[in-house]
Amino acid sequence: MLRKLIIGALFAVAVQGPVHAATQGKQQSEDMTNEGLQLMSAGQMKAAYDKFAQAAKADPVSSYPLGAMATLYLFLATNPSVSAQDRESARDEAGAAAKQALALNVQDSLAQEVLRRLDGGAERPIYQPKNNAGELVAQGEALFGKKDYTGALVYYQQATVADPLYADAWVFAGGCHYSLRQWAQAETYFRKAAEIDPLHMQAWRFLSDALKEQQKWPELELALAGAIGANPDQQSSWQRMAQFQEHHGVPMTKLDLKIKARGGTGADGKPKIDIQPRAKDAPPAPQDDTFWFGLAMAQAAGALRQAQPGATVSAFEAELAAWTQAMKMLDEMEAKGPLQLQDKAVLAMRKLAADGQLAPALLLLQFKPAYRPDLEAWKTAHPQGVRQFVNTAHVMP
Repeated sequence: MLRKLIIGALFAVAVQGPVHAATQGKQQSEDMTNEGLQLMSAGQMKAAYDKFAQAAKADPVSSYPLGAMATLYLFLATNPSVSAQDRESARDEAGAAAKQALALNVQDSLAQEVLRRLDGGAERPIYQPKNNAGELVAQGEALFGKKDYTGALVYYQQATVADPLYADAWVFAGGCHYSLRQWAQAETYFRKAAEIDPLHMQAWRFLSDALKEQQKWPELELALAGAIGANPDQQSSWQRMAQFQEHHGVPMTKLDLKIKARGGTGADGKPKIDIQPRAKDAPPAPQDDTFWFGLAMAQAAGALRQAQPGATVSAFEAELAAWTQAMKMLDEMEAKGPLQLQDKAVLAMRKLAADGQLAPALLLLQFKPAYRPDLEAWKTAHPQGVRQFVNTAHVMP
């Protein structure tokens, strides 16, 4: 089953659907890429690779075949049947292909997800469809691949009846409506999928596309905020929100926080601080160096507290405490004389902290998979928190 394999084994990164088709790649290149994905689902990796290579050659400016190739390498890099040496090589190739795709299209969601996974992003658990929903989706997939969207829709709808909690089936049915340019019906199915699985990346993405086609701007803003809340480390979600804000006359600023030092514990359990060397031609920035070293020291102390028997401090709580301490250090430095920080991103974080927005800034702008429980708790306490943060901070990662 094509989509079951790709959404499951490839962590839901390769289903681009009609939205992708409308924005990326010439038809021949797109068709060959889709053929490659089908070959990949059948375990024919070499044939799939050849198709992706042909697709890239047919349309050198399309990111789609390169993103698909990156998912192939990612699958190999995480396949236990592949030798350790080959898995490591596949990781390198996955990263290289993803970066090439992003050079062509910075919003390529396939490439973004591959890099996220390579950077340690958590794999979502694979939902096991009940009754015969999986088989119905497979039959729908065969027709969808032939662009028989009306025929495929029948099977996908039957799958939603067989297992109403199978979010992918709702997404696929919505995809058929979208391909048929039935925006309102597509919206209904995508919204239902997002309700069933609030962390479903494609449900939020396609819902926003269906809303955009209908020019439902308030609903679109909420869907874009939902996408960010589901996966704050997805750059494509932030970029789509930035486009929305720009369209409505409120541009967003890119934070682009470069980590200069980080603290933790080593294998021996002792404090460990890693400092990025300053470029030889970089001007001196003593206050910046003091800030980053102080933050790293606070992070190391937090890591030690987390390692204590019976410790209940979460990874996010430790990070928030470290940043709070580092911000207090800046206040103390400023009390002694003019603050001369050169790092604009740190200055932006300081302003957010002064506005009482340090916690959401770390959760949304510096998200890590280990922060998930705290993020969900924050979203529950602040149902409109993501949208409010975007509309007040006007900043993205």
